[in-house]
Amino acid sequence: MAHDEDSIQGSLEQSAKISSVVFNAPPTLLTYAYVVVAAAVLGLAIEATPHGMLVGLLALGVPALLAGPLSAPLANALGGTLYYKRAAFISAVAMSLVGVALVASIPLRVAWRLPVAHVLLVGYLMGTSFRHTALWITSDNRHWRSMLVAILQVLAAVPFMAALVPGFGQRELLILLALGVIFLAPLVFFLHVFDTPLKNNFKVSASELFRYYLDHLTSGRMDGEEILSRFAEPIRARFGLIAFQRRDGSIKAAIVVPALHPGPIGKLGGSDLPAKVAEAMPQADMVMVPHGAATHDYNPVSSKEVERFGRAAADLLKEIKYAEGGSAAHTAGEDIRVTSQVFGDTALLTYTSWPLPIDDVDYGVGHIAELQAELEGVDRAFFVDCHNSLLPGAGQVLMCTPRADAIAEAARGASRACKETPTGALRVGIAQDKTTFGKDHLIGAQGVQALVTETGGQRFAYVLWDGNNAVPDVTRAVGEALKDLVDGFQVMTTDNHSVNAIAGSYGPVGHAAPPREIAKATRAAVEKAIADLEPVASGGKKGVLEDFRVFGNQKTVQLTASINTMASITLELTAATIGIQAMGTAVLFLVLRAVGA
Repeated sequence: MAHDEDSIQGSLEQSAKISSVVFNAPPTLLTYAYVVVAAAVLGLAIEATPHGMLVGLLALGVPALLAGPLSAPLANALGGTLYYKRAAFISAVAMSLVGVALVASIPLRVAWRLPVAHVLLVGYLMGTSFRHTALWITSDNRHWRSMLVAILQVLAAVPFMAALVPGFGQRELLILLALGVIFLAPLVFFLHVFDTPLKNNFKVSASELFRYYLDHLTSGRMDGEEILSRFAEPIRARFGLIAFQRRDGSIKAAIVVPALHPGPIGKLGGSDLPAKVAEAMPQADMVMVPHGAATHDYNPVSSKEVERFGRAAADLLKEIKYAEGGSAAHTAGEDIRVTSQVFGDTALLTYTSWPLPIDDVDYGVGHIAELQAELEGVDRAFFVDCHNSLLPGAGQVLMCTPRADAIAEAARGASRACKETPTGALRVGIAQDKTTFGKDHLIGAQGVQALVTETGGQRFAYVLWDGNNAVPDVTRAVGEALKDLVDGFQVMTTDNHSVNAIAGSYGPVGHAAPPREIAKATRAAVEKAIADLEPVASGGKKGVLEDFRVFGNQKTVQLTASINTMASITLELTAATIGIQAMGTAVLFLVLRAVGA
């Protein structure tokens, strides 16, 4: 199961590869400098003289320089979203396509005396097709509005071609109109076909979805949450809370275990959930939000929902009843291992299959593990997916699979061991480092958190990195770093998808920062937590948030399947569009030659 190519993780990786082909436009001044130089050089393909270079500058370069700054305000006025840098880049690429047509047509112009005016028209319609496609994807999926912006460049070129290109007259204006139909009609049709899977399944255009995604990555805009809300479904969002109270009544630490998934990306929806929840609970000195049993289907669709969850966790914290003592941590299982530790009357279950790679644990699997623990006598149990061993293609843990059954069995065995040993006085120490690593290292705002427990002669460290899973070498390196400090440890990650704005779908802890450096920071945090050890009482409580809006069951499968279906037909649709455009162009010019026009 380590490399399940049909897994959600694999599907998301494929989707991320698709999105990565969309450009990150270069600086505007650099783009315009390219336009000037390239236009002059391409002019030599019109006429290998200084006059040809001048024609290139005026008939190719100036229209691109005009269309760039004019496209953005026009697109935005029509209700789209276009930035000047992106508009400049689109115009530069369109001009380059005109240049490609000029260079490629040299043998035809020599052999058949093909008029350069006609080549320019074909090149400009190639460029217009690209402009419309790029604008449809990144600015506005309403074809007529995007088309008004797309034709700016060719319209700006017409006066220069009429003045400078031999043989350009009223007939060429009619040819331009005919080529417009030949190029744009099939393009619009095939873009409609391309868009059909998403529209049928989610009532949203691929253009809208991708535009808001791109806007969020480039400018931090949150409009994409409106798209997510369109297909949201309400659930009863369950979560668990364990807290540790000092002798003076202050809250030393809280562990919030949500049955929610901290995605989809950046700050959209549930992304950055750990920091948002911690911010909502200032009464606790440190708030840990490890990854509960939840898949991408349980992504909250808006920041407001996450804020509501944070308030619910803060309210629940006030209701906890504390008790003295705690059990040592006990682990059951071999490849599939669950560690159980009882705090007061509440068991914390932490699951890992390290070094075997795995992705999300389905909610039902975690819930069964909790029920198994409760059968052993604890009042309540909360399941944490340590999420600490990821390789590309790793699959989920679903119900009725051998891994799910092994998790349930291990949870019961570990909890039984906890109940069979006497509880002792509990001391807890905490530490947090938010500064050593940041987003560029694929670490979220919460950095690394360490909570060390000491009871019954055992010191056990819970280490939580704010990131999207971890490469297997991280746990190995941490183990080496902590072996002389504690009797046992558990490396966990929050599965925070805020880092995916930088990394795409695959950006585990240890992917950008070396595992040995991760381990070094971990040791420093655990040392501080050990120095902070003090007596505490502990307790836990279950919470439920009604009508909490998430992606919905099986929505992630449908979404990634739709995107990948669209990707699978892109090559065929592109070839069909270009083929029809080429045949239509050939027929047009053959007819013109036949009638002597």
